[in-house]
Parts: sequence; structure tokens; C-alpha cells
Amino acid sequence: MTTLGTSCDPSPTSGKSLLDADSPRAPRLCDVLFFARVSDLAKTRSAKIEVEGGMTIGGFRALLIAHFPQLKPILPFCALAGDGMMASDTDKIGDIRTIAVLPPVSGG
Repeated sequence: MTTLGTSCDPSPTSGKSLLDADSPRAPRLCDVLFFARVSDLAKTRSAKIEVEGGMTIGGFRALLIAHFPQLKPILPFCALAGDGMMASDTDKIGDIRTIAVLPPVSGG
């Protein structure tokens, strides 16, 4: 597991809240899980990344690219889930403890 600190500013805090995240919170570590091709590119299956409660999922995507630049080509196509709930880029991190990064899939 990789532990990383915050290296970029969180995105604006506008947007809906997944878990009542209307007020900014102190930075804390968030577990990040990488699956399939994303874990291959990241060269790890999990990491701990420092986040702020007011950060949005979109801001978190930028933070991931700052820490894992090799994910830049695939990350825009990945789904992110916070504590098992699919998240959009405008959702706030709030009290989310685990973020899963799910690669694009196809099926028939």
C-alpha cells in the first residue's frame, strides 16, 4: 500500500454531498482501491491519500493524477465509488473512507 500526501488544491466545494459534507474538514487519509487495468498502471492495488472533506470527486481525480501521472489517459473514463456508492465529479468527499477506482468495462 502506498501512502501519499496532498499535492494540489481541492476543487471548488460546490456540488451535492454524498455524506453531509457541507463544511470543510481537516485533512485525513482516505483508502484508495485500484482495480484491473488501473491497478496495473498504478503498480499497486491500494494507496492511502490525504484528502480534505470539502474536496470533490473531480478534485480527487486531479489529486490521483498528481500522484499517479500514468493514470492520466484512463482516469477520465473510470468510475469512482465512495464507500460502495457510485460518485459523480461534483460529489464531495465528506466522510468517505474508501474510494474505489473502477476501469471502463464493456459487455454485451
